[in-house]
Amino acid sequence: MVARRPLSEAPEFAAVLAAGEAAVQAKADAEAAAGTATSVAAELEPLATAVLDAETAAQGATTAKNAAEGLVSAALAAAEDKGTRAAWSATNIPSVFQTISTSGYYAHGDGGGALYRRVGAEPSHACKFQSADGAWWELSEPYPNDRQAGAKVDAVNYPAATIANGTGNMTVPGASFTSEDVGKKVIIPNTFGYIGTITAVTGDTTATVSPAASPGVAGVDCWIGTDDSAALQALIDYVDARGGGRASLTSGARIADDVTLADRVALIGDTDCSIGNPGIVGRTASIVISAGSDAPYVIGSDETVYGASLRKLHVIGAGPGRPDQIGVDVACFNGRYEDLSISRTGQQGFRTKDGAANAEIRRIQANFAFMGGVPEEIKAAVDIDGADHNIERVQGYCSNTGMSKSLTVTATQSAGVATYTSAAPHGIVVGDIVFMYGANQADYNDIKYVTAVPSSTTFQTIIASGAASPATGTITCDVIREVGVLMRGGNNWINEINAEQSDVGFVDLAVDISRVNAVRAMRNFGHGMITGEGQYGNCYALDNGLARDNTYDGFVGVPGSAGTLIAGGTLINPVARCGTYDPTKRHRYGFNYSASSEGAPLRRAKLVHPRSYDHQTGAIRQNAFSPQGVAFVSAVRRISSGATPNAEGTTRLLLEHASATDVTSFTGGVAGQELVVYGNSNVTLKHGTSLKLNTGADKVMAANRSYVFDAWPIGTSYAVVWVERG
Repeated sequence: MVARRPLSEAPEFAAVLAAGEAAVQAKADAEAAAGTATSVAAELEPLATAVLDAETAAQGATTAKNAAEGLVSAALAAAEDKGTRAAWSATNIPSVFQTISTSGYYAHGDGGGALYRRVGAEPSHACKFQSADGAWWELSEPYPNDRQAGAKVDAVNYPAATIANGTGNMTVPGASFTSEDVGKKVIIPNTFGYIGTITAVTGDTTATVSPAASPGVAGVDCWIGTDDSAALQALIDYVDARGGGRASLTSGARIADDVTLADRVALIGDTDCSIGNPGIVGRTASIVISAGSDAPYVIGSDETVYGASLRKLHVIGAGPGRPDQIGVDVACFNGRYEDLSISRTGQQGFRTKDGAANAEIRRIQANFAFMGGVPEEIKAAVDIDGADHNIERVQGYCSNTGMSKSLTVTATQSAGVATYTSAAPHGIVVGDIVFMYGANQADYNDIKYVTAVPSSTTFQTIIASGAASPATGTITCDVIREVGVLMRGGNNWINEINAEQSDVGFVDLAVDISRVNAVRAMRNFGHGMITGEGQYGNCYALDNGLARDNTYDGFVGVPGSAGTLIAGGTLINPVARCGTYDPTKRHRYGFNYSASSEGAPLRRAKLVHPRSYDHQTGAIRQNAFSPQGVAFVSAVRRISSGATPNAEGTTRLLLEHASATDVTSFTGGVAGQELVVYGNSNVTLKHGTSLKLNTGADKVMAANRSYVFDAWPIGTSYAVVWVERG
């Protein structure tokens, strides 16, 4: 009999038991996992719903976006010029768009493309448009230009235009006129100064213009183009509305009427310009044809503007046909005017008006300013008023072929007032500076300030009360009107000035002292420089006095506005030279700071290391009675006849009379002048009231002997008596 074991001890039982226990555990784990899965599913159900909602919303947004894009695309496809301002103006632009970009102003790629932004109300300036849905859009460029404001910049130069006399029939070889040219401006910037408008096109090269030309012109330079003045003004107004900034002018020619600057607006050409001393060595990018009325091209409004700026511009005027036209005319506090080239203006090229102050005025060239014959006070190609300016590298050049006005006059004196009378109306006004010469009585001659104009044929200046009346001789009056560079205000820093081809090169009328350095006054028809009370260093007067030989001076003092004094200033290292440009012309004096012939106190110039070359009469003429006077410098003057030899501006006379002559005095002297006289036995020096000899008696001059005289003042006047030393 076999022994039986308990079931629990059987190996198979243990295995089955283990398997059962594993199955039970597996069931428990499965139940637990199922519970967890059920819980997680319950938690994820809202999230899944949200995801589905988001996907649905995204699909809706995409559908809306596609619809909007399709709407805009359809509108633009219907527009003639896709992407221009006009196309956008005709479009309903969905509110989702807050900014848009144009590809041009009038047409694709015309340079007027810009960024615009949606605004809530109509802007106050002109750089805006309204879309078809009623929304307003405003230009939104950091540096806007004139094309973005609507300038077409389409002016074209033709070299040989003709307009028949008394008609508006214009022929322009090389033109290709179309109906689109109707309304464009026509400018002939020569002495004729024609400005008109095309009213009809009659052929490829012919058109009708208004007004009629009288006289006619034939084969002359001509500009034809759109008047962009409104666009330029719109650009300035837009920048002004933003609180100031830069307004750019794109390259190319344009025709413009006057425009007005605004506070803190800088009108700047779009490329660099280099202007050297004395002239332009680079070029300005923006050429502006100044047209329309006789108004200036750029003005600073009726009142002073603040912080405005003009830079890198070329302004071309219409010429003398527009006699009142000024290139740039501004009154600006803290302004900047740099790299400007201005030419062919009827009057001033560049002018700062009274009220201007603290301006930076640099690299300005104003050439061919036509001012001859204008019956107004002294003007200049560059005419700067105001004070506290920093002025550097400025050139002024008038289109002058002689003195502006020469008159033959008669002269009388009463109570210290000289009255000059002309046969015909003189056109002189109070404030004019005139230069008188030819009177036998020296008091009537030289530079003077017009203090009164009693009638159209008379004018008055101050004169010494003891002057003989009436004056004798052939008396001529030159009116100094055209000046290269004129300074009216004081306390300026002035450096590197070139002033030429004018009545006078450089004139300083300022009362307050300016610091002036490196002025070159060259090839002027009258004086080189008329100096005021400033301090002048390293200045040059070269080859001036071209109107008449032996009449004008290199440097001369300016008369006071009341005719009561003459200012001279301090000149350090000045140079006066003549003869290089025109050997037949000479300065009368290199430096003329003599005592006033007006019988008034003299504010004397101080000359430090002056140099003077090749002058007719004398190098330096100064009142040596002043402690600041300088020595008279000249070669020996030879005189062969006459009882009153001329001692003006010299220290040495050689009397070479061929026949017996009594010398009773010397003319032209000033108090303090020393004069050494040489002679021969034909000359007898007569002792008297004007010539006092040390022996108290007449003297027959001996050869190889010198006679030394001093010019002593008579009382408080500037007349002198010659007293022999010893």
